[in-house]
Amino acid sequence: PEWDIWNHFSIVEANMALNRDATDGVQSVHVEVTHPDEINTLFDPAIVYAKGARLMVMLRKWLGDTDFSAGLHNYFEAHKYGNTVGNDLWVALSETSNKDVAGLMRPWLDQPGYPVVDVRVENDELVLSQKQFFVGEGKDEGRVWQIPLNSSWKGLPDVLGESEIRLSGFAALKAANAGVALRLNDQNAAHYVVNYEGELLTALLSALTTLDEITKFQILQDRKILAKGEVISYAEVAQLLPYFAGRKSYIVSQALNQVISDLMLFVDEDSSTEKEFHAIVDGLFKADYAHLGWEKQAGESSDDETQRGLVLNKMIFAENADAKRKASEIFAAHSDKMQTISADIRPIILNNEIKSTNSKARVDQFLEAYTKTSVAEYKDELSTAMSNAKDPAITATLLAHMKNSAIIKPQDISSWYFRVLSKEFSQDMAWEW
Repeated sequence: PEWDIWNHFSIVEANMALNRDATDGVQSVHVEVTHPDEINTLFDPAIVYAKGARLMVMLRKWLGDTDFSAGLHNYFEAHKYGNTVGNDLWVALSETSNKDVAGLMRPWLDQPGYPVVDVRVENDELVLSQKQFFVGEGKDEGRVWQIPLNSSWKGLPDVLGESEIRLSGFAALKAANAGVALRLNDQNAAHYVVNYEGELLTALLSALTTLDEITKFQILQDRKILAKGEVISYAEVAQLLPYFAGRKSYIVSQALNQVISDLMLFVDEDSSTEKEFHAIVDGLFKADYAHLGWEKQAGESSDDETQRGLVLNKMIFAENADAKRKASEIFAAHSDKMQTISADIRPIILNNEIKSTNSKARVDQFLEAYTKTSVAEYKDELSTAMSNAKDPAITATLLAHMKNSAIIKPQDISSWYFRVLSKEFSQDMAWEW
C-alpha cells in the first residue's frame, strides 16, 4: 500500500490514455478482426493497455469491490478450461451487481475517444453536458457515453447517459451538501475530463487544502488537457499555480511538472519572461526543497524518496542559487569518480555541471567517461548533460562525433541528435548538419 500504486496509475496509464484517445481517428478498444495479420496493425498500447485498464478501473469503481470481485470469481468458475467472448464477463458482473454492465461498457468499448463533461450553473439550474473531446482538429459525430459521475454531492444521478441534463434548484442542492465542493470522477477512476465553470471552479479551488492528492492531481491534469484541446486557455492553467505553493506530494508535483513543460512552450530562452517563469517555479517548489534536501533521510516515505529527484530538477531549472551551489559541491567531491554519485540525483548533478561551466574541458571529460562505460543508463545521462553546453564550438564537436562510430554508435545517433535539436541555442546548427 505504501507504494501508492493508484497514484502511479493516474500519472502514467491514465495520462497516456487521455492524451492518445483525444486524437480524432484513433481506434476504439473493440475492433473487429477478420484475419490474424490485422492484429499487429491494430495494436496501440495506449488504447489496448492504458485505456483498457482505465475502463476496468472505471467499472470496478462503479460496481464496488464486493460485486466486482464476486463477478470475476463467478466468471472464472463458469468458464475455466474454456474460451469466452467479451459479453460473458459483462453477464457475470451483471448477475452479481444487478446493474446493466454491458449497457454501460458498450459505448466505451465500441466508440473511439472520450467525453468532456461540462459542469455549470444557469439560473439556479445545475447543468451537466457531455461531448467528445479532441486535441487538434476533430469531427463531432454526436457520440454519447454512459458516464459514471462518481460525484461528491448527494442528489446527482449515478450515470450521465444523455447529451445534457438540467437539475433545478441548485441553491437547495448546494445547501443540502453544505461544506462540500462539487467534484465529479472521484479518484480519477473514469475515462473522461471535467470542465468546471464559474463559481463551481472557484469553490473547488477554495477547498483545495481539504482534497485528497489524486483529486489535486486531477484538477491540474484536466485543466492542462482542456487547454491543449483549446476548451480553456493556457493563461487559465497558469492561474492555478499559486494554489499549489507549499509542501505537496509526488503525484501533485508530477502534475505541476507536466503543466510547467507545457507552459515552457510560451517562454523564450534568455528573456525577461524566462526569468519571471523561473521565479514562479522556484516559489512552487521552495518548501519541498527545504523539506527534502539532497540526501535520503532516515524514515522518510517512499513518496518523499520518489519526489526528491523531481523537486531538485525543478530547483536547478529555476536557477535557485542554493540548489546550484550544492549541486556543484557534490560534483566537485566526485569529479574523478562521477559514476559513484547517487543514481537518484546523478543526472541532475551532471546537467547542472555542464550548464554552469559551459566548459569544453568538462565536455571532453564527459565524452571520455561516455566511451569507457558500458552502463546504458549512465551513457544516457552523460549525453543528455553534454547537449546542455551552449558554446557553438562544443555543439559542432558533438555533431561531428555522430559520424564517429568509435564514440557514438550508429544506433545511438537518433537520441543524441534529438537532444541537440531540442535546444533553442543549438537547433539551427542541428538542422544545418
